[in-house]
Amino acid sequence: MSKSILFILIIVPWISVKSQNVINCPVLLVPVVENAVIEINGVEKELDSLFVCVDNCEVEIKKGKVNLLDIYGREINLKEGNTFILNLSLRQQETKSQIYTLHRLSNFLNNPSFYLPNLYNNDRNLFVIFPLRSNVIKKANIKFYLLQEFVPGMEFNIYVKNSDSLIFSTDEPLKEFDLYNVPLKEGKTYEWRLYNGSNSIKGEFKLLNKEQSQKIIVNSLKTEIDYLIQFISYMENKCKFDAVAVLIEGIRKYPDNSILKSLLDKFPDEHEIL
Repeated sequence: MSKSILFILIIVPWISVKSQNVINCPVLLVPVVENAVIEINGVEKELDSLFVCVDNCEVEIKKGKVNLLDIYGREINLKEGNTFILNLSLRQQETKSQIYTLHRLSNFLNNPSFYLPNLYNNDRNLFVIFPLRSNVIKKANIKFYLLQEFVPGMEFNIYVKNSDSLIFSTDEPLKEFDLYNVPLKEGKTYEWRLYNGSNSIKGEFKLLNKEQSQKIIVNSLKTEIDYLIQFISYMENKCKFDAVAVLIEGIRKYPDNSILKSLLDKFPDEHEIL
């Protein structure tokens, strides 16, 4: 079976013209190995980070392996010698929104510290919970991810913000605890504190009300790109618990999607989340 026929079977927007693979939507190129090199319209470029292809061009993989993600969330594995032509002339009406989506994905993968500052703070405390702050769409998505083991005697408490009203308490923070039955109210902000008498760390989360949530949630997640777009939307709205939850759901549905896995890699203890 020829390579061009294989592409036709996998991705609809790819067509074969004189043994060239033609794509008619913007794509994201992701290096799989270090020092991957591509050639764009005859000019070589070392692919040391994600690269968004949004202009008509001809691309050849000169060295290494590269994953190509199209705007529909479908992925193609490319290796040395593979080529494709990007021709957007047939999809001009959708191009602007597609380019914006791919740039949002690229920005997060290349600059995760902008979205997750507490994971990249060299001055952070001896023990850290992720995230320090978060909006929350669904209470069931509230799970605290511990970055390292704690010494005995740790306590974890949740209070109503600006109040001494204790909502939840546990002296076993290493064990997974479920906040489903905790009486959290929509629109309220809560503070949490982890401490052992000498060291402590604080954070907060807000359970959004229905009106606030509806501005963020999409109707349904039917394709791989839907999960990617929803993830970025959650991160941009600082809904970090929900962002992790949508990644986990997407990976379980699409276990071979390396972009979803790369996103989850940015979070702590991702090997234990799944």
